[in-house]
Amino acid sequence: MTSLKPVSGQTLSYQVEEQLRAFIFSGAVRPSERMTETALASRLKVSRGPLREAIFRLIEDGLIVKEAYKSIRVRPTSVKELRELTSMRLTLESFAFRQAWDKRTDADLAEIDARCARLVAAVEGEDRREAILDREVAFHGWVFEMSGHSLLLASWRSLTPLLRFYLSIHQQKFGFHAFFAATAKEYSALARGDDLEAMQRHLRGHLEMGLEKVVRSFDGDAPEDARLEESQEKAVKE
Repeated sequence: MTSLKPVSGQTLSYQVEEQLRAFIFSGAVRPSERMTETALASRLKVSRGPLREAIFRLIEDGLIVKEAYKSIRVRPTSVKELRELTSMRLTLESFAFRQAWDKRTDADLAEIDARCARLVAAVEGEDRREAILDREVAFHGWVFEMSGHSLLLASWRSLTPLLRFYLSIHQQKFGFHAFFAATAKEYSALARGDDLEAMQRHLRGHLEMGLEKVVRSFDGDAPEDARLEESQEKAVKE
């Protein structure tokens, strides 16, 4: 499991930020778990200045929530937020494929194949969770880069901190296995193929299955706010 270590160097606040991101994505701290600047500064052996700069950037990305009396906590999970994120991602990624489909070159198709290979290699090689997250986000970012749509690409990039947060939760709960690699290979093959509708169906099925799997897992060990929110949603539907 990732642990916090003393840092040094000229870009101290960015080193602190990198360690805190890895700390959160590793599952070493749970959603909604509280931390204090005093404890973090002591463990990292840094002053409050670079620590606060790092925390500020993580607050901007939505990974940390600021509270009173210099207390912070990891972003809480939310069923509603996860459903909204998934629906937004599906909308954007589907649109990106429609924009990119007729623009794909041989080099583009080779690139998605290469990104898939790097992702599968990271999973099968049991790389650090943060490294796998990086490759998973890069893998799905391919179609946005190919779309030629600058606002669409910017929208995707604005979602990636929150996406990484929930992807890390999925990985903590379910880990990686052969099905993950097979799904990535199928996505890559469809992205290089000739059937846009098949690509869209695969994307929708993959995202909806992952969403429901995580939501069901919230019933057992999610923070109280996530369980309460889910029960309220069920009550409204009934």
